[in-house]
Parts: sequence; structure tokens; C-alpha cells
Amino acid sequence: MLQSGEVIRAPACDFAQGACVASRGELSVELAVEAPVLASYQPLNFSLKVRGMEPDSARIEFEGVDMFMGVNELALLPAGSGHFNGTLTLPGHAHAMAWRARVQLLQAGSLVESAFVFDLK
Repeated sequence: MLQSGEVIRAPACDFAQGACVASRGELSVELAVEAPVLASYQPLNFSLKVRGMEPDSARIEFEGVDMFMGVNELALLPAGSGHFNGTLTLPGHAHAMAWRARVQLLQAGSLVESAFVFDLK
């Protein structure tokens, strides 16, 4: 059983290859990105699918893994049972950089967090 505040880490992600999944036990959190170009300064459409719980809300906090890039948050909109969507443009750097997406699921006052690391150019 997951404890409130526990972080479920996904393997390294390559959104150009498809969705990434973080899972533990019955809980599965799938994060996908759709965009004509997966790059900084471009609108990125995030899609989240949650199995094993029915969160009341979902949001993503983005942080540079090796460099502080400011506060970048995305409140996802419900799109059906266990599905959430949202669009955000992330800032960038002259070179490719690693980002960490912290997906936060809130259900009845309990927080479950999943972490996804991915690169953007």
C-alpha cells in the first residue's frame, strides 16, 4: 500500500518513443507528450492516465535536473475516468537538458507523486 507523499519513479523517459509509465503494485501512472516537435519553447500536450486510484486532481511540477529553470507548473484538466490533459511550454537552454516532471495526484487529502525524467532540446 502506498503512503501519502511517497514518490514512484519511472525509468528514464523518451517521449519521442511513446508514453512513460511509473508503477508500484496496483497503481500505474502513464505520462505521454504529443507535439509536432518535442523541444523547449514549443507547446507540449501532456496526457496522463492513472490506473489503481481515482484522483480528485492532478498536476505536474517541472524542474531542471541539473539547472534551476524557474517554477513551471501545470494543473491538468480531467478528461474522463483516470485521464487528465494539459498544455505547457517549457523554457530551454542552448543545449539539450534533462527535466524532471513530478506528477502529483491528490485523492481525499492524500498525495501520491510520480517522477519522470526526460530530455528536451
